[in-house]
Amino acid sequence: MMVLPGVLGALRCRAYRHFTIGNVPSLLGQWAQRTALAWLMWRMTHSGTWIGALAFVELAPMVLLSPLTGVLADRWRYLRVMRAVQLLLAGQALALFALARWGDGALTPGLMLALVGLGGIATAVDNPFRLSLVPTLVPRPRLADALALNSMLFNLARFAGPMLAAALLASGGAALAFIANALAALLFCAALHLLREPPLARPPTPEPLGRMFRDGLRYAFSHPGLRLMMGISVAAALLARSVPEILPGYAALFGHEAELFARMSAVVGAGAMLGGILVARGRSPRRLALMALTAAGALACIVILLALAPGRVPALALLFLLGTALVVSAVSNLSVIQMTADPSRRGRVLSLHTMIFRGGPAAGALAIGGLSDLVGLRLVLAFSGGLCLILALWCASRRQPGLASLLDEP
Repeated sequence: MMVLPGVLGALRCRAYRHFTIGNVPSLLGQWAQRTALAWLMWRMTHSGTWIGALAFVELAPMVLLSPLTGVLADRWRYLRVMRAVQLLLAGQALALFALARWGDGALTPGLMLALVGLGGIATAVDNPFRLSLVPTLVPRPRLADALALNSMLFNLARFAGPMLAAALLASGGAALAFIANALAALLFCAALHLLREPPLARPPTPEPLGRMFRDGLRYAFSHPGLRLMMGISVAAALLARSVPEILPGYAALFGHEAELFARMSAVVGAGAMLGGILVARGRSPRRLALMALTAAGALACIVILLALAPGRVPALALLFLLGTALVVSAVSNLSVIQMTADPSRRGRVLSLHTMIFRGGPAAGALAIGGLSDLVGLRLVLAFSGGLCLILALWCASRRQPGLASLLDEP
């Protein structure tokens, strides 16, 4: 397969290489911490509602803050904000470490939600800046390679992070995952200091923030291709992407041990790696849009089958496919937006995408977790998958104007 050598060509760009050296440990640390937090919350409460709340407080700030942070990403310097965020995330992880290690029961579910919510706010600020930065680190012909490599590395971390968490949980508990994440955030901050601040797409303007956001909103929904991507993202994010957030509860259908939960998380990550490779084969926005649409329909079917899985082996196989489809849908969708959006509005369009991509799973995990305590997780998953399929088919029926607006080549 010739995909990998071509994608790795993005690392020839010095700035992108430095960014990646810091980004990979950061992603590993984040996934290890998320896995450890989810398992710790399940061990404390054995409640799907608490698991859903954990995902909600981490992801909901994306919805609340993205209108502001997207505008700021079009006005403020990227690296200055990203360095500050990494320091804040390191502080959050250190607080979790201290409470888990020496708190003697002080790390309660409520305090865990508060600290995770703080991290969610920091991530909400960081996300549009980080997404807007990547296209500035490589020349235009290498952009598709950089986006594909970002996807592959993210999903390598999604695969390796839970495995790392499983080893840390077995050897020293969740505290080790928290300190590892703190060190990784500090390393990423150091890597960001090696980068040169890119010029803004346009000079800072005194135009009111609200007017700038409304302008970005009008632009995103008046562009047929971007509008199609937003619709696909709603279907996938709200109803399918929330499944990994409630994996502790799903693993409990087949057994309560931490090993099974970590294995399920790792299997989702392994499937995600395959998804990253598949996305790397998509070079044009139009082809990537078709991949996103197809993956949304596949996600719906997989979620329905997960609700019907009779045992561990079928569940693990389906979770592998879920990871693949999630990444194909999410990364191809994001790549189309990054390739297509006007650079002067890119931060605002990406913030809108983030509201859907992050806020959807937050709301979905909270709803699925709460309803599963009432009627059972299998029934809720079946309903979510069916609704996702309806939305995906609706987007497919209105795909032509969106596809026609996208160029054959980036």
